[in-house]
Amino acid sequence: MIIKPTSIPGCYVITPKMYVDDRGIFVKLYERELFESNSLATIYVDEFFSHSKKGVFRGFHFQTPPLDQIKLISCVQGEVMDVIVDLRMESPTYGCIEIFELSGDGGKMLYLTEGIAHGFLAMTDKTIMHYKATKEYSPRHDSGVRWDSFGIKWPIVDLVISERDLKFPNINEFISPFKYSK
Repeated sequence: MIIKPTSIPGCYVITPKMYVDDRGIFVKLYERELFESNSLATIYVDEFFSHSKKGVFRGFHFQTPPLDQIKLISCVQGEVMDVIVDLRMESPTYGCIEIFELSGDGGKMLYLTEGIAHGFLAMTDKTIMHYKATKEYSPRHDSGVRWDSFGIKWPIVDLVISERDLKFPNINEFISPFKYSK
C-alpha cells in the first residue's frame, strides 16, 4: 500500500495492494498497522456505498462539527471525476480544489481529513463508490456547498444533481465552521 499526500494538507491518495490474475482483481483496502504508522485514522464507525449512472454528480458533502468526519473513499466499479475542497479556515489551501480520477480498475482511494468537502461525477453507468467514516452519519450535521461554486469545467454537460444538492449555498455565501490545525 502506498500513501501519498495531496496538495491539500491532511488528505492522501492511497494506492492499495492489488492482486491480478486470470480470475480478475483482488484488492486489500485497509491495513490498520500501516494506517497507524502514518498517523491516519484507524476506527471507522459508518460505511456506505452509492450506485450512480453516468452524469450523476453527488456533492459537495461534509458533516459539520462536532460530528465532522474523516473519510476513506474508493470507487469499486466504474469511473469518477472526484473533487475535494478545503473548507478549513486559515488553511494554506482554503477554498482550493483538487481533482482525481478514481476507478474500479485503478484501486486508488482518497483519505480526507475533517473540513474537506467531497463530490464526484460518475463518468460511467453502474458506478459504485464506497465510503468509510470515522463518525456516524447525522442528518443535523450533514451539509454541503454548491457544485458550481468553483469554476470547474465538467466533462459532462447535463449533470444529474439532487434537489438537496442544488439548494446548498455557494462557497461565497458559506460560513465555515472548520478550523485548520497543523
